[in-house]
Amino acid sequence: MLILPLTPAQAAHWFDWGKLWPEAARVLKPGGSLASWVRARPHPELIRANPDYPPLSQGYSQFRLPRYPALTPLIHQYSQGTDPLQSIGPYWERPGRTILDEHLEAVPDPRLAHAPSAWADFERVYFTTPHHAMPAARPAVLRTRTTWAGVLDYLRTFSALHTMKAAIPEAHDLEVRFWQKLREEVARLEDRAEPVPEDEEVEIEWPMAVLLARKA
Repeated sequence: MLILPLTPAQAAHWFDWGKLWPEAARVLKPGGSLASWVRARPHPELIRANPDYPPLSQGYSQFRLPRYPALTPLIHQYSQGTDPLQSIGPYWERPGRTILDEHLEAVPDPRLAHAPSAWADFERVYFTTPHHAMPAARPAVLRTRTTWAGVLDYLRTFSALHTMKAAIPEAHDLEVRFWQKLREEVARLEDRAEPVPEDEEVEIEWPMAVLLARKA
């Protein structure tokens, strides 16, 4: 049975695309589509021009607090830093995480990697403004509102955090300390005497890169 859409979503880094493109062409109906996406990093030129950003090698597929752009380097340092005791950066699984960090650039154009006649279109789309520049970038669309307690729940879903805690027992509260630091920094930016309360709402946004392919 032929199918119309395929959506690898954020699982694209697990696939062997040399095998996936031919298989996708086999099972998709004519005109059928494939879509995959990942949260995207800033453009390299922006990173080089901004001394507050970590080096390119540390990756950039993390969330943003659009109301508090000054906290972005702190978020990067926690999630992609190199200190094995203060950052979860060394504990991401590679090379999968690197493929995500580099917004799926490792995924080949099927018109070049597979049979050119099998695919009508292939496009890379970036929803990254205003956070950073990418080719033909569009405004960010992946966002949500949650409480600060919800932010802590989200931090606890990071696979690298669980890997780190299994290796280093003294890191058992690392995400809590980082979360508290974020709340303290927001209070400082807004001239508050105390950290923002756990039930206060905050907006989270994720710059995103999307791969779109359509079978001929």
